[in-house]
Amino acid sequence: MEIYWTLKAQDDLERIYRFALQYSRQHADDVLDRLITGCADLTAHPAIGVQQTRYEPRQVRKVLFDDYEVHYELRDNDIYIVDLWHTKEER
Repeated sequence: MEIYWTLKAQDDLERIYRFALQYSRQHADDVLDRLITGCADLTAHPAIGVQQTRYEPRQVRKVLFDDYEVHYELRDNDIYIVDLWHTKEER
């Protein structure tokens, strides 16, 4: 099982990192590491997230890592990170 980041998810990760840099580089690095590690850990238990019906018929699930919400899709025995954001962001 592989993890793939969609272009949208890559843009989200960059936006989150830039925002976290306002506090410190260490904080931004920690946030980035937590999100990347958390997503990589999904390979051990890919069905752990809550199914998101608004994406049906796709198999998109939601998981929280600290204050960040991550949507990912299970497809062809792989995981695609769809998008992610801080839970306090207006969406």
